[in-house]
Amino acid sequence: ALADINGTPLLGHLVERVQRCLYLDDVLICTTDNGSDDVISEYATSINCNCFRGSEHNLLDRLINGIKLVEGTVGVVVFGDGPLIDPMIIDQGVRLFFSNNSFDLVSNDLKTTYPPGMEVEVVRLEALEDAAGRCNDPHLLEHGSLFIRKHEKLYNVHNFEAKKSVRRPDIELEVDSLEDLEV
Repeated sequence: ALADINGTPLLGHLVERVQRCLYLDDVLICTTDNGSDDVISEYATSINCNCFRGSEHNLLDRLINGIKLVEGTVGVVVFGDGPLIDPMIIDQGVRLFFSNNSFDLVSNDLKTTYPPGMEVEVVRLEALEDAAGRCNDPHLLEHGSLFIRKHEKLYNVHNFEAKKSVRRPDIELEVDSLEDLEV
């Protein structure tokens, strides 16, 4: 996350891209409370970005408490391995979410049509809290909104897909390894 690219950590590039979004009130970095992630928290402080720290194994709880930290009712989730995320895709998800007051989750990762690294989820805090109350599977807790995505009968979930002209699920834009970083 803090690998240097032209004088800025990958995380800094991600934050800068998210800050370009038109429909977000705040940016928050959620990370673990492990000592190895102290550098992420320190980096967030250095760029005046909110940071919430919580259990490594319960991303769902980190999301809930992070949204509460910034007094939100809806969270927009992008992933740390996607420093090239397109702010327009994030804005598209947010606009779609608010176009229908009944949505609990709008995402583009239920079916991959955008290049991996362009994933965004817009999720209602109330739905996350409900999922936390229902879920006791550690695997699902570790993956944030996964309980909601797996229980579409309980939640109003919507996936949006890339237009044909940008439908490229074969091009990976994630940075998950040193090889990805070199590319």
